Amino acid sequence: QGNTAFEVTSAILREPPPPLGEKVPLGLAGVIQHCLAKEPGGRYQRAGEVKAALEAVESMRFALPVSGAAAAAPAASRRRWLWWVAGGVAAAGVGVVGTWLGRRGPRGPRLSKNAEANEYYRRAIVSMGQQLNLPRTRQMLERALELDPRFAEARAWYGFTSLLMVDSGASNDSAWIYRAEQDIRAVLAEDPECGRAHAGLAAVYYYQGRKEQLEQEARRAMELDPTDVDGPIWMGNYHELNGEYAQAEAIMRKLLDRDPAFFPARMNLGEYLRQEGRVAEAIREQEKILEQDPQNVYALSYLALAYLTAGEAAKARETLERVGVEDRKNYRLRLMQALVYAGDGKAAEARRELDAEVLKASQYGSVVLTVAECYALLGDKAPALDWLERAVRAGDDRAGWFERDPLLAAVRSEPRFRQILESIRNRKR
Repeated sequence: QGNTAFEVTSAILREPPPPLGEKVPLGLAGVIQHCLAKEPGGRYQRAGEVKAALEAVESMRFALPVSGAAAAAPAASRRRWLWWVAGGVAAAGVGVVGTWLGRRGPRGPRLSKNAEANEYYRRAIVSMGQQLNLPRTRQMLERALELDPRFAEARAWYGFTSLLMVDSGASNDSAWIYRAEQDIRAVLAEDPECGRAHAGLAAVYYYQGRKEQLEQEARRAMELDPTDVDGPIWMGNYHELNGEYAQAEAIMRKLLDRDPAFFPARMNLGEYLRQEGRVAEAIREQEKILEQDPQNVYALSYLALAYLTAGEAAKARETLERVGVEDRKNYRLRLMQALVYAGDGKAAEARRELDAEVLKASQYGSVVLTVAECYALLGDKAPALDWLERAVRAGDDRAGWFERDPLLAAVRSEPRFRQILESIRNRKR
């Protein structure tokens, strides 16, 4: 809007587009917003990416229970809807050139010559960015690999989803981590310039506590494909481990400017905000994910953690009551349930949840600190410090956060706690 041509032109160049309105489906609105990013690098780079995003929106649209003529809409009419929207988006100024099999960025991903394999791969990537459904994602990737066993991008992503089996709390079997590394290294042996494989290896290094290699692989992934999202996610995690929240937050906000529906970036942003003391903002970010995916395991656990950080144990408990029956045995959520019980003063219930199987699942990644926090709330200082040391040995250098974290208050006066912080400071010198 503007009163003069100059004002209109200025708004186009500088002002964010106005909301599309409630009648535009959320998924479609996200695609259009992505197309209208001010920076060219923030838009889709190829027509195939737009097609994949619209197909994901379409699949959700026609999967909903409807009645009347819409319910009987044949596949041909759905394709007409898809390409009508695609044509409109292209006419609106999406700067995409070249073919689906072309490259993007300095090198970019090399996709399959099998169109159907590409189709399954694209659907897996788009759906996984919006909702956490590992079984469905893995099935689509398996189908892509059946159609093209040498499909490097699909193999790399499949390896990463193996890692997510542990990270998401679906399994406590560490063999998944080794399978992930095996698949990813096999891809890199054949295609050393596969950016997605380098990002996957960064994730493996995160789990192995090899922080410097994590940073190198994340940076390499970003160099190979500047438009991809995986490298920046792990670069953000690298900065978080160093307590460099401004850098980590900036990376996540840039990803969300490109795609507001990309939940991993919003999840990470919420966590960074929580650790910075901006708990109300952190809560809002996790709730935004749950508006999109009400049973998202990560968002539910981080939301409960944010409420505990704010001293609101009742709201943390209410958050975990939203967990679906099928996820009650999830190891990440069981650990969070133990933490909530401990914060609520229910020691027996907390210890019951914090059993050997949950501890086995909690030896890697961000949940190592959660175990330390749980023991600290229970007053078990020795195991709390044991797990805190484990986190630090794995590269967690957030000394400032350890000093602020209200869930570690019970161990803060312990001489061993001060020694742990001093070891971090010595490592940084």
